[in-house]
Amino acid sequence: MGWALPRPMKRLSSLLLALLGSCVLLTGCGTLPPVTGITVSVDGFRKYSAAPVQTKAIMILRFTSENTGAIAFSGSTHKVYLNGTLVGTALNEHPIGLPPLTSITQDVVIDLVNPAAVKQAVAAAGDHPSRYRVESVLRFTVGDEKTQIKANFEGTVDVHGLEAAAQ
Repeated sequence: MGWALPRPMKRLSSLLLALLGSCVLLTGCGTLPPVTGITVSVDGFRKYSAAPVQTKAIMILRFTSENTGAIAFSGSTHKVYLNGTLVGTALNEHPIGLPPLTSITQDVVIDLVNPAAVKQAVAAAGDHPSRYRVESVLRFTVGDEKTQIKANFEGTVDVHGLEAAAQ
C-alpha cells in the first residue's frame, strides 16, 4: 500500500506550487527602482592652466547620494549659470562612483561660453559668493539599457577662481 495525499491536500499543494512558480518567474522580470536622491552642486572654481587663452576653468563638483546602495555613473554633462546667465558647459567622460549615503568631489573642465557674463559675475562678487544654478545630466547603464537622470541645484559659490578667465 502506497502513501497518498488526501484529495483536498493535493489541490492545496498544487495551488501552492503554482503560486511559488509564478512568484519566481515574476520576480525575475522586475526592473530596478528609479535612481533618486542625487544632488550635484558646485564647490568652487580654479584656473585651468593648460589653456593659453582662458576660455576654460576647473569646476569642482560635489556629487551627493541619499541612496542606501552604491551608484556608478558613466559620465555627466553640466550647464552652469551665474546670476541667472549661462556662463559655461562641461562634458565629463570620467566615471563617477557614489558610495551609499555620502558625497564625493570631482574636478571637471568647464568651457566658458559667455566670457562677458563671467567677467561681470567676478566683478560684482567682491567679497561675497555669487548665486549659481547647475543643471546636470548623469548617465548610467542598467543591463543593456542606457539611462540618464537630471539633477538641478541652486546655491552660492565663490567665483574668484574664475578671475583668470575674466581678464
